[in-house]
Parts: sequence; C-alpha cells; structure tokens
Amino acid sequence: MTVGRDGDNRWVVVEAHGLCGGIFTNEAAAMRFAREESRGHPGAVRVAPYILALNMDALSRRPAPARP
Repeated sequence: MTVGRDGDNRWVVVEAHGLCGGIFTNEAAAMRFAREESRGHPGAVRVAPYILALNMDALSRRPAPARP
C-alpha cells in the first residue's frame, strides 16, 4: 500500500496490484485504511515522495465478491 497525495492534493491510497485503494479526507484516515488492508504486515505501507494517481477504472473492473 502506498499513501500519498494526488495531483489535486487529496490523500490517496493505492494498492500495488490495483486491487483496492481510495481517496481520503486526511492523512490519518488514509494511513488507517492502508494499515487495516495490509493486516499490519511490517513494511506493507509506505508514504510516497511523489504524486500518486488512483486508477478508479481498474478498481471498478474487479469482479464482485461472492455472496453467501
């Protein structure tokens, strides 16, 4: 998970394989999401020193989760 700001200065999280991500109101919310999604694995969350781009098209093409 990479946490940073996009070109519009919003906080974003981008997963390395494009499986999840999001736009957040503040850094704390972005970091919390990244930590929870990475299940606390050491080194799984990093802060980008560059502008991030979140590809919402890739996120929307994921198959829907199976329902029980």
